[in-house]
Amino acid sequence: MTPLTSTLQARQDDSRLREVVLQCSCWATMVALPVTVTLLIRGETFIGLWMGPQYARLSGSVLHILAFSMPLWAGFSVVGSAMLGISRHKPLVPVALLEGLCNLALSIFLVKRMGIVGVAWGTLIPSLFASMLFCPWYLRHTLGVPLRRYVTAAWLKPGFAILPFALSCYAVEHYWPAHNLLLFFVQIAVCLPLVFASFCGVCLTSQERAAYSQKLLTVFGRGDAELGSSALKAASVDGTPDRGPFTGVHAGQKIKPAAWWGRANPEGSPQQGSSPNSTS
Repeated sequence: MTPLTSTLQARQDDSRLREVVLQCSCWATMVALPVTVTLLIRGETFIGLWMGPQYARLSGSVLHILAFSMPLWAGFSVVGSAMLGISRHKPLVPVALLEGLCNLALSIFLVKRMGIVGVAWGTLIPSLFASMLFCPWYLRHTLGVPLRRYVTAAWLKPGFAILPFALSCYAVEHYWPAHNLLLFFVQIAVCLPLVFASFCGVCLTSQERAAYSQKLLTVFGRGDAELGSSALKAASVDGTPDRGPFTGVHAGQKIKPAAWWGRANPEGSPQQGSSPNSTS
């Protein structure tokens, strides 16, 4: 992210720079959301299977609180990397120091009243202020990105796209309980394709979907072509036993259909059971 934004600034392509920051913020949030949703819905189950049921309730509550900061921090990290690339990162330093001091002060204050849950709240609250207030304001001040565009790209679109995954996790938690960690992660893997599908449908434009689909087709087509070429080269080696209809055919040599027994022969070679002078 940092070298990309630095290059765009050197080209004075401010419009493209804004689009890249918004797009990467959306993608980073989308990467963090599956983990967040899993911890919010199934955090207690995970802790119970991993450490024991006696830790599930308290540690699950801590996970629920801390999980809220993950998707917000993901977008903020993209903005921070972009500011570093365009040499506008100096204001981020005092904000980070202030966030750390507030984290420490709130944690000490709340731990006496709420225990370890208070420490989690003391960590979350300063992070929310930095991610939800300072980050959008500074992005607008630096790059001229409207607040509505950042909120839509970094929070609303990924939040809407993660709904199918969240519903599937909720259904799995209530109707297909996991009895060990292996089954727990298998359940998560079964639900993950919904994230990719909804991400493509909500967070990508029609032009981006078409472009990425074309790239995938190109990659798979190239792989099939290389595999076929390798098979032909291997079959053309002298002394290779007859294992199929293309044995003895060199790469690049034209093939024409053979007779009724389904064997393909190179052009100009006699068919099986016929002499060079015979006619078909």
